[in-house]
Amino acid sequence: MEAVFRYDAFISYSHAADDLLAPAIHRALHQIARPRYRIRALRVYRDKTTLEITASLWPTIERALADSRYLILLASPDAAASPWVTKEVQWWLDHRSIDTLLIAVTDGQFAWDAAGGDFDWDATTALPTILAGRFPHEPLCADFRFARTTDQLSQRHGHFRTEAVRLASAVHGRPMDDLESEDIRLDRARRRRRRVVRFILAMLTVTVTVLGGVAWVQRDSARRNANLAYDRLASLLASQSTTSTASLRDPQRALLLALTAADMRATEATRTALYEALQAQPYLDRILTGHSADKFFSSSPSASSGISDLEYDKETGDLFSAGDDGKIIRWKPATGRRQVLGTPHYLNRGGIQDLALSRDGARLASTGVGNSAVWDLATGMPSLGPGGRLDGQLVAFDASGRLGLLTCPTSCVSGGVEFTVWDPATWRRVWSLRYPRYVMATTMSGTVLAGSGCLQDGAIGNDTCAQGFIQLWDTSTGKAIGGPLVAGGKEIMAVDFSADGSRILAGTRGGQIQLWDVANRRLSASWQGHRGMVRAVRFSPDGAHVATAGQDGRATVWNASDLRARPRTFSAYDSPVTALAFSPDGQQLATGNQLNVITLWSLGIDTHTGSSFHVADSEPRSVAVSPDGKNIVLGGGDGIVTVVDRQTRQTTKRFAVAPVCPHSLEQFKGPYHPCYLNVLKFSPDGRVLLAASSSGNIARWDTSTWTALGDPLDAAVPCRSLICDGRTLTAKGLAFSPDLGTVAVGANGQIWVWDLNARKLRHTLPAHDDVTTLAVSSDGQLLAAGGKDKTILLWDLRDGHRVGDPMRHEGEITALAFQPKHHRLASNGTDNTVRLWNTDAQRQVAALRNDSANYEPGLAFSPDGTYLATTTTNYRLALWDAATLAAFPRFTEPASIMAITFDPVRPELISVAKGSGSHAPTSVTTRGYDLAEWQHRACHIVPRNLDYHLIETYTLGKTQVCPDVAVDGSVVRHWLDVAQSRLNTKDASGTSSAYREATRLARLDDNDDPELANLVCLHGAVSRYPREVLPACDHAVALSPDSGPIRNSRAIARSLAGDRTGAVADLEFFLDWANNSGLFNPTTIRFSVGTLDDQAVPKRQAWIAELRRDANPFTATELAAAWMEYLQDQGGNTYQTCPVEVGGRVEWVQRPTGC
Repeated sequence: MEAVFRYDAFISYSHAADDLLAPAIHRALHQIARPRYRIRALRVYRDKTTLEITASLWPTIERALADSRYLILLASPDAAASPWVTKEVQWWLDHRSIDTLLIAVTDGQFAWDAAGGDFDWDATTALPTILAGRFPHEPLCADFRFARTTDQLSQRHGHFRTEAVRLASAVHGRPMDDLESEDIRLDRARRRRRRVVRFILAMLTVTVTVLGGVAWVQRDSARRNANLAYDRLASLLASQSTTSTASLRDPQRALLLALTAADMRATEATRTALYEALQAQPYLDRILTGHSADKFFSSSPSASSGISDLEYDKETGDLFSAGDDGKIIRWKPATGRRQVLGTPHYLNRGGIQDLALSRDGARLASTGVGNSAVWDLATGMPSLGPGGRLDGQLVAFDASGRLGLLTCPTSCVSGGVEFTVWDPATWRRVWSLRYPRYVMATTMSGTVLAGSGCLQDGAIGNDTCAQGFIQLWDTSTGKAIGGPLVAGGKEIMAVDFSADGSRILAGTRGGQIQLWDVANRRLSASWQGHRGMVRAVRFSPDGAHVATAGQDGRATVWNASDLRARPRTFSAYDSPVTALAFSPDGQQLATGNQLNVITLWSLGIDTHTGSSFHVADSEPRSVAVSPDGKNIVLGGGDGIVTVVDRQTRQTTKRFAVAPVCPHSLEQFKGPYHPCYLNVLKFSPDGRVLLAASSSGNIARWDTSTWTALGDPLDAAVPCRSLICDGRTLTAKGLAFSPDLGTVAVGANGQIWVWDLNARKLRHTLPAHDDVTTLAVSSDGQLLAAGGKDKTILLWDLRDGHRVGDPMRHEGEITALAFQPKHHRLASNGTDNTVRLWNTDAQRQVAALRNDSANYEPGLAFSPDGTYLATTTTNYRLALWDAATLAAFPRFTEPASIMAITFDPVRPELISVAKGSGSHAPTSVTTRGYDLAEWQHRACHIVPRNLDYHLIETYTLGKTQVCPDVAVDGSVVRHWLDVAQSRLNTKDASGTSSAYREATRLARLDDNDDPELANLVCLHGAVSRYPREVLPACDHAVALSPDSGPIRNSRAIARSLAGDRTGAVADLEFFLDWANNSGLFNPTTIRFSVGTLDDQAVPKRQAWIAELRRDANPFTATELAAAWMEYLQDQGGNTYQTCPVEVGGRVEWVQRPTGC
């Protein structure tokens, strides 16, 4: 039986070579000889239009090949080199006849060797070599090598149609003449039908036009009004972002508002808002939010103690945080993902005070208001010490893994403290000692414990202390090491050992920082670091830097070997910094504040929008970047070329260009020294660097060896330079063709055009009396010259003739640049404008504002012609989108900008700046200008998308401005409110839909909040919509697999959804969790507020018994009690509403006093 194929032909081609031609051939095969009753004449597979998105690409292509009668190979050198094309052709050779492989040559060469009976593979470049010896005779090939323009890719083009019919006839299995005749007949019939249809449509159009004219006007007006409204809304968001940025109180809000504005409209205002929001915190790497104020003892977030401690795991790089909400969270700093550790908030209702990580990273110790615990990080379960009760205020591990705890036996202030060292594996007490004074902070290194505080009686915890102390103990013996280390100053609030234990860093209540030498027991340095109390201090892992956190809202990093050097300061949210920690590699600083926000700061030199570095001993006048983007080269005013490695930012080569600079600085007086290297250019392949001095001399170098190429054009030899009258030039008086084969030099009313390869003068062109600037087009055919007479002149370099009429500014022309691949020229003038010109018509296209009067600015297009940049006054850079003319924010440099260029590889603008004075540093700055990259970086920083209030106010319902960032919890809670409202109005379908939406948002891949998913789970379950929320239940369990209460919520939902077995499994897990954690032992819990009641375990046991009898234990009363238990666990009746059964269904009613 004859095989049935899904496709008539499969087109195999190189996307890089034939991305335009392949669709044109595809369309032609569809249309040639198509009957009117069919959509297409042939069904053709082409992966650009037909390929599904699958997990594995090749099986899909293989199926399409197997379903095709013919393979059409679009042959070209790129196709011959393509592994995909080769694989497709090989499959065809292995499974089909060679007679069904058709060739259409699109580029390259192919030649048949009649004598050898095969292609001449020495001359053939268009075919893959796997076709060698496959054809028994010369195949008939369609030739599309002529097809390059849009007009040539249409059936209206005779040559294209002939070759397309040649392919179609082979697939149809009909002679070309027959197919051509059939197509002509069908085309004539189609034309007749079109004429009839046009007449009918014309009559209808007359009628509809009269009736629809008014509606069209109204619709157009509505569209304009809508666009205007969006413009105004985007501008409003941008201004709101700028306000937040200026205050620095909420970088998250500033970034989100700016992102929303840029998402609506990419205008100068919205770009500026996003740029300024990023630049306001240039080293802010990520914001982490997951802690909250203590729900049981803090009356408001402002009363919170904030983040109490931060610890990095030296092996994994994970960050642990603790707060006064009693939670410990484990963070992945690279992604911002979080995992709540076990259930510490049941132990520490009043908050966690201190954390310590064991050296091997296996255990984490916590102390707090309630219980201290040692957490097994592999299981997430706590160990509560001997008897299930372990008190402590401060905690630390020593080198052997023993645990040191500080407690207050009576009153901390008046009764002193007790230190106890435990073996956490057996809970054996190693030693214990009493110290008569209160200790505010502890730190441990090896076997040495340090504690700090105030020596004065009655001065603890206030500003009256004038003598702080640090006491050392040997943890192996429990003996004090000498007397206290004492220095003048207030109470010492924070201490830290260096990694080698040789130094102690301390911070006082008065803001003073102290650095102690442990071996010599002396104060080696002391300085004022903060206004107000120092809250935390840390050494970097290598001891080279120290970080301090203060009540003044700043975190400061100091160079430990040069404390006089200017420190780096990090500040956000206008809130006291309460904790900090260095990452294990020392490249990141984590800080926590009193608002329970954790911020990660980059300690590198790169910012969000660029980076800057210094180059020593450089007098820059020009800059160039190698075509591969690996080297930045500076040309100096002293004739020195400096080569800088882009990645390491180190100078790799520095040499004097003696042939170009035969003079010394002392021999010349004036504004332009003849040694100024005002022009640097790389050849397109990067193998040659060209340097030109302000006197018109030129030299070239081999960039692989940095050796000179040939004899330079040298002013020291008469008439070997580009000009012969000794005229001093500036950079604007020289212009090179892209291939460096042609150079034009302007001076004294003339322009000389030289062939650099032949070293011959090609043209001498009459020009302005004073030529100020020159430019050569990207194809090397046009020369533009600007002068002090306010005009721009054009010449055709092929024959030296003038082109068109002069183009005029209202001021002197100071810079010119041709747009690559376009017929446009940019000019800068002292009339404060940058103008764009159509060089074909010598017509002005646009005028852009630029404050460049009386200044010689740089002017450059990006390599692809997409962006235009210029320098301005006041050390600033201006950048525009060349297509839309939308402006970017003005970039500011710290000194005078000497030169600019675009990176040929990255979307970055490079500027070189130099301060005044011979010893002023030279800075090289790279700035990214890709708006998408700015948005990506901003989305990397923020922890959540906009909250529901801002969404409702500004975004017309768009919940995710950052697609890979979780929606804000307020959006999920909004949908729960919607579900409640619809439930109360008996809208079952609407209620189900609202719960499904809440579930979808709570379980998005980027949503890592188990408590939010658990809220959706339990809320939907007690409302009797368990199936809608079960995915949220599963998501909560996946995020926090060790949490008994989360398993309890899923048990309720599973039971109500009919899964009694799953419900029993979850409840049994809850019982194991409760028994192993010891949370229901009354002696374990110090504070009774908010703890689970002592009937929790018996209640779950009764539920399990009911479920095993296949009964439903979750009556309306039980569900209301479960909801009330959840509310108490959260610190109160968060919703002020309770589920109540009314007439066999659930309603949510106001019950402020409880459910």
